[in-house]
Amino acid sequence: MPETEQTESPRSPTNSLSAFLFGDGVSLNDLEEQERRRIRVAQIGAVVQLVPLTMTINILNASVIAYAFWDTGSNIFLGFWVLMIALQAGIALVSWRQKRDKPPTGASARAVRRAVLHAALLGLTWGAAPLALFPQADTIHQLVLAAMVAGMASGGAFCLSTVPNAGLAYTWTLVLAAGIALLETNDRIFAVTAFMLLVYAVYVSRNLVAHGVLFARHLRDQLKLEAQREVISLLLNDFQEHASDWLWETDAKGMLVDVSDRFAEAAGQAPTTLQDRKFIEVIGSRSLYRSPELQDIRKRMAAGASFRDVVLPVTLGSERRYWMLSAKPVFDGSGQLTGYHGFGTDVTDKKLAEERITRLARYDTVTGLPNRTYFHEEVDRILTDARERNRSVAMLYLDLDRFKSINDTLGHHVGDVLLSHVGKRLRACVRDRDIVARLGGDEFAILQSCVDQPVDTMILARQIIDAFKVPFRLDHGDIAIGTSIGIAAAPGDGWSAAAMMKKADMALYSAKADGAGVYRFFEPEMEAWAHRRRALEEGLRSALDNGELHLVYQPLVDMNGWRIAGCEALARWTSAEWGAVSPAEFIPVAEATGLIEPIGEWVLREATKTARHWPADTVVAVNLSPVQFKNQKLLATVVAALAESGLPPHRLELEMTESIFIDGGEQAKEILKNLRTLGVRTSLDDFGTGYSSLSYLLRFPFDKIKIDKSFIDDVAAKDESLAIIHAIVALADALGMSTTADPRAVERSTRRNN
Repeated sequence: MPETEQTESPRSPTNSLSAFLFGDGVSLNDLEEQERRRIRVAQIGAVVQLVPLTMTINILNASVIAYAFWDTGSNIFLGFWVLMIALQAGIALVSWRQKRDKPPTGASARAVRRAVLHAALLGLTWGAAPLALFPQADTIHQLVLAAMVAGMASGGAFCLSTVPNAGLAYTWTLVLAAGIALLETNDRIFAVTAFMLLVYAVYVSRNLVAHGVLFARHLRDQLKLEAQREVISLLLNDFQEHASDWLWETDAKGMLVDVSDRFAEAAGQAPTTLQDRKFIEVIGSRSLYRSPELQDIRKRMAAGASFRDVVLPVTLGSERRYWMLSAKPVFDGSGQLTGYHGFGTDVTDKKLAEERITRLARYDTVTGLPNRTYFHEEVDRILTDARERNRSVAMLYLDLDRFKSINDTLGHHVGDVLLSHVGKRLRACVRDRDIVARLGGDEFAILQSCVDQPVDTMILARQIIDAFKVPFRLDHGDIAIGTSIGIAAAPGDGWSAAAMMKKADMALYSAKADGAGVYRFFEPEMEAWAHRRRALEEGLRSALDNGELHLVYQPLVDMNGWRIAGCEALARWTSAEWGAVSPAEFIPVAEATGLIEPIGEWVLREATKTARHWPADTVVAVNLSPVQFKNQKLLATVVAALAESGLPPHRLELEMTESIFIDGGEQAKEILKNLRTLGVRTSLDDFGTGYSSLSYLLRFPFDKIKIDKSFIDDVAAKDESLAIIHAIVALADALGMSTTADPRAVERSTRRNN
C-alpha cells in the first residue's frame, strides 16, 4: 500500500504494481518529525470529524440489512454482526468525544497504524455480511445487500481518504470479501460482477490515494509557508530592532546631502548638524589618529574611485567601535562626478568576536599568556630581526617540579589557579619586551631578546628559581613548587626557531635529571645523549623478544641471625649493540615510554619461577614502578604470575615508593588492599625522603619499610642520620612493621666505620 512518507529508492516489481493499482503517495522526508506529527493529526482529525455521521450511517445500514434478512434464518449471525457494528461505532464515538474535548497537537506513526487497523477491522466486519448472507439469498435480498455493500465501500473510502492507508485497508477488505461471496454463487454473471467490482475498487483506490496526496501536500505546503513566514517575520523584527546600517550620500565636493536619521544616530550628532559637512571630515573626527583605513578612503574619494567593506575603527565618546563602509562614485551623462552613494554598518560585535577568536587561537585561556603557536611565530620574527641587527637572543624552557602531584591530589581547578599564578610570577621577572608563553601542561617558555650573553640570561634564570622559592598563596593554602630551566641562545645555538626550541628542551631535560631548582645551558653533549636515549628506546622495545634482559638477585640478610631471608630481583640489560646498560639509564626510558609494564610483567614471572625452588622460608622481592600502579591489570598480572609459578603469595614481596600514592591516589590504595588480601607482602622503599611518608604509613599498613640509603651512607659521618634511623626503627616496631636497609649501603657504611 502507498505511504505518505516514502524514501527515495529504486522501485521493485511489488512497488511498481502498488503504484499502478493505488497511485504514488507523497513524501514527507523533508520535514522534521514535529511537522510530520502535525500532518498526521490533521489527517486523522479530518476522519474523526466525520465519525458521528459515518457511524450513524453504519448503524442505519446494518439495521436495514438485519431487517431485510431477518426472516432468512440467519438471526444468530445478524444479531452478532449488528452487535459488532454497534460496538465499533460506540468506540469510535467515544474517541471522537475525547478528541473533541482535548484536541491533540500531534500524532505519531503508531496512531496512523491504529487508524489503519480500526479501518481494516470495520471493513472485515462489513465484509462478513456478504460472505455469510449473499450465496444463500434470493435475488431481491442479493440486490439489497449488493447496494448496501457498494454504498458502504464507496462512502467509507471517501470518508477515510485523508488517511489513504486506512481507506485502502477498509475498501479492499470489504471488496475482497464481497468478491469471494460473488464467486461462491458459481454464477457466470456474478463472476463477471466480481471482476468489475475489482476494477471499480482499483478506480476508487486511485482516487482515494490522489485525494489523500493532495490533502497531505496541502498540509505540507502550509507548514513550509508558515515556517517561511516565521523566518521572514523574525528577520524583519530583528532588522528593525538591531540594525545598525545606514545610507549616506555626498555631492561632487564630498559634502553630505540628505543625511539619514540612522547615520546621524551612528555619528552621535543631529542630521541638521551633519548636513553640508564633508563626509571625510565627519568620519575623520571619529576615526583613530592617522588610521590607515581612513587614509585609504580619503585617497579613493579624491581619485573618484569606489571602495568596498573598509573596516574603520572609530571612537564614540569613550567607546571604541568599528564601521564598515562601502561606496561608489556617481557620474552624470557627460561623465562628470556628481557625488558618492554609500552604505555603512556597525560591525563592532563581529570585529570583537574575530578578535576573541584570534586571541583564543594565539593565547592560553588559563594564564592569558601566548600559546605555543603564537610563541613560535614570535620566535621566528624576533630571530629574523636579531639576525639582521646582529643581536643576541636567549630562549628559556621551564618545567614545574611536583606540579603533577598537586594537580592530581588537589584537582585540576586548583592546578589551573596555580598555573595562572605561575604565569603572573614569571611575567614579573622579565622585561616588557621579553615574551613569556605557556607551551602546554606545566611547560613555559621565555624569549629574552637584546641580552648580554650569558650574564643577563643567568641572572634571569636565577631570579626565576629564587622567585619560586616563595610559596604560592591560594585559597587552598600555601603551595610550594619549584622549577627547572633549560636554556638555548642565539647565535651560538643557531638562528632557527625549531632548533632553538629543541635545544632548550634538551637542556631542560638535563636540568631535571640533575635535580629540582636548577638551570642548564645547552651543550652539544646533551644532543648526543638525546640521540642515545632515542636509540635506547628503540633497542629496549626489542630487548625482551631478543632475550637481552636477565635477572640478578641481591640477598636480603636478617641481621638477627645473619641468615639470608630472601633476595631482591633486579633487572639487567645486556644489549647486543651497547653491552651492559645501567638500570639507572634504561629504567627511566622504560617508564617514560610505557615499556616498564611488559618488562615488569616479565620480571614478576621470572622471579616467582626462580623463587619457587628456594627454601620455603625465603621471599623474593620485586620492585614495582608507579607506572605499573596506573594499570588496572596489575592485580591480575600478580595473580597470573603466582599461579603460573606455584609460589605461595606470602613468599612474594612487592617493593614500591610513596610516589604510587602521589601518581595513583585511591586506585593505588585499592590495589594494595587487594594484594594484602591475596597474601602478598608489601614494602615501602626509600623511606624517609618523601615529604609525607608518615601519612602514607597511616593510610596503608605495609609489612616492611626500607630505610633510604642516604641515611645509611651518612651514618658514620652524621649523628643526625643515626638518630633518624633509630626513630624509623622505633616507629616501625610501634606499627608492627619490620625494617630493612639497602645491603650495598650498609656495606659501604661498615667499611667507612672500620
